[in-house]
Amino acid sequence: MSVAVTGEPPRARTPETGEKPADKERLDKQFADSLKKLDERVKREKDLGTWTYIVPAKSLASVLIGRSELVAAAAPAPAKK
Repeated sequence: MSVAVTGEPPRARTPETGEKPADKERLDKQFADSLKKLDERVKREKDLGTWTYIVPAKSLASVLIGRSELVAAAAPAPAKK
């Protein structure tokens, strides 16, 4: 089994309407801290993609099921008189 991680966190924060200047500064700082943590997490998780993992088949049995088993069969239409 191998994993792949894709995606990028948003680089800019969208200010809310009616945001006060004091709140803007605090929220910008929180966003920058959050962005830094997300970038580190994405890098760490992308590094996991370079490995191949050996996993017992019965551990993945619930994940490796077909579409027909995931989607319920359509109910038959009522008969018209």
